[in-house]
Amino acid sequence: MQALAFGAALALATPAVPQGQGQNQTPPTIKAEVNLVNLFATVRDKNKRVVTDLKQDNFKIFEDGHEEKIAFFSNDLTLPITLGLLLDTSVSESDNLATIQDAGGRFLRRVLRKGDEAMVMSFDVDVDLLSDFTDDKNILQRAINKARIGSASAGSIGNNPGPIGSRQITGTALYDAIYLACSEKLNGEAGRKAIVIVTDADDT
Repeated sequence: MQALAFGAALALATPAVPQGQGQNQTPPTIKAEVNLVNLFATVRDKNKRVVTDLKQDNFKIFEDGHEEKIAFFSNDLTLPITLGLLLDTSVSESDNLATIQDAGGRFLRRVLRKGDEAMVMSFDVDVDLLSDFTDDKNILQRAINKARIGSASAGSIGNNPGPIGSRQITGTALYDAIYLACSEKLNGEAGRKAIVIVTDADDT
């Protein structure tokens, strides 16, 4: 993961102290604010392996055709990530719920590191938030275990945050779950973000 920041460069000059005046006088301080934009980039080679030895000179940033100056650059493979785990609990997954729960739990246990957070949502005829963002793997596992097939408002039944969004949905709300996860939850999070979906990919 390469982290870059760029912004408008300002050249500030500190006025010289006139000769004959006390050389011990503290020159005035000039302060200015510069808005920096953080960009995160993952680069892979033709074999899909992550390239880890890139330098600042390997990157160029353009905005509206104008090249921006890269103010800071770091090559970091340990930046925290915020994950949204979406579990399909529609009727079509009735025979697969245990497998879905097992896959979701194993994924989070393997992937989450110190500083990472995840939430758990289920979707069928509605979209339920089973666990809000947390770094506690036990809370996340309990939320996964409470997922039920076709159970409207399963989150609130399980004393969890419950349904999010207000749309009336018929069938499997796959696209609604993705939209709500992005707009209602991940949109307010900073840094690296990802959604992982365990589903048969059938939106109705």
